Amino acid sequence: MAEFVTGHDVWFTRAEIANGPWTAWTGRGAGDVTTNPLFVNMFGGDFHLQASSPAIDAGTPTGAPGNDVENRARTPPPDIGAYERVTSSTWWLCLPLVCK
Repeated sequence: MAEFVTGHDVWFTRAEIANGPWTAWTGRGAGDVTTNPLFVNMFGGDFHLQASSPAIDAGTPTGAPGNDVENRARTPPPDIGAYERVTSSTWWLCLPLVCK
């Protein structure tokens, strides 16, 4: 299982990697997300994204697969990660009340 670690870069901090001096120095990392991705339950193996995840709509369609691992279409801009967050819609069916 992957582990998220911070502060282990000898030359740059995580804050400097995301659009900071590391990006200017290397030309890489622009737009990287270095914060907690807010998985539903990382330790339980559920890597779907919570509603407030910074990875939602933070990806780029260039080189990204058209569908996620559950074969759901990715909507532009795609989410970062294996799962595209899909918001569920609630439908209400209101029928007229009939009294006799």
